[in-house]
Amino acid sequence: MITAFSVNTRWIKDLVFCTAAYFILLSIFAGSSEWQMIDHIYTSIFLGTLILFGAINEWVIQKHFLKNERYIAFVVLSLFNVMAGALFNYILFDKLIDVIMPGYYFISYYSFGDLMKFFFVYIFLLTLLDLSWEWFQFQEARHQVIVLEREKVKAELKALTNQVNPHFLFNSLTVLYGLALKKSDETSDAILKLSETLRYVIYESARGKVRLSSEVSLVHNYLELQKYRVRDSARISFQHEVENGELEIEPMLLLPLVENSFKHGLMGDGIDGFVTIELTSNGRQVNFRVVNNKGLAPSSEQKGGVGLKNIEERLRLVYGNSFSFKVEETDHLFTVNLNLKVT
Repeated sequence: MITAFSVNTRWIKDLVFCTAAYFILLSIFAGSSEWQMIDHIYTSIFLGTLILFGAINEWVIQKHFLKNERYIAFVVLSLFNVMAGALFNYILFDKLIDVIMPGYYFISYYSFGDLMKFFFVYIFLLTLLDLSWEWFQFQEARHQVIVLEREKVKAELKALTNQVNPHFLFNSLTVLYGLALKKSDETSDAILKLSETLRYVIYESARGKVRLSSEVSLVHNYLELQKYRVRDSARISFQHEVENGELEIEPMLLLPLVENSFKHGLMGDGIDGFVTIELTSNGRQVNFRVVNNKGLAPSSEQKGGVGLKNIEERLRLVYGNSFSFKVEETDHLFTVNLNLKVT
């Protein structure tokens, strides 16, 4: 895509190149003597012939042959253009210049072979400069695409995370409401745990990657809050063996899986309900497994819940192919396995 900026920079590039070529030619033609007006006139006319045939090469031969990958035709036509430019310059200074500018006396200082060298060097450097400019433009465009893709991913992740956070908040407020109705002495402790959890959700998770140990603490707090809601007969187990707690992962990945198990397991059927959670981490590998009984809620609702869909979509956006997310279902059990390879 050609933008106004790229067009402007192209003209600036051509202007700088022509200016540099002018002073180099002026130094060659004038030699060691001081620059006279006649030197400037001669250099300007000479450079004009280079610019003319350089433009033909740039806007015609490059555009229609080099950019279309017709390399042999490009080389042949470029060499022909060099010869044509050298011949035109030779005829101009040998035959035509006295007619065009009778007040000055010019002669052709260089042979046809020397003129070909001038035109070859000029057109070669101009082509090389154009290719370099286009490469930098391509890299800039590529960078812009990458930036836009990253912004898109961030926006999608933010939208998905925003769906998770209110869901967790509503569940936690339900716990506090139940404790308040009972006038339980544990209400203050539950409020403290909810405060710590909300601080994590709002501030820590907004920073991007979080420590695995922080996610473990988040799950612990959630389980402590949920224990106020379930019957004493409910069996809740959370076993974790983390080799490196400083390992960083995407925030709010583990909690929705735990929430899902409570919603459709213990909350769906409080009799003989259970949730078993296992977390292991070895090196850069993170394995998270949640098993719960199938409560009264339909399994299709559990399998297609917002939490599971969000998790899988966020995993795809952040980890690409470096993850495994599997859901297993039997008549009485529902199991979710998450495996991450953190880079």
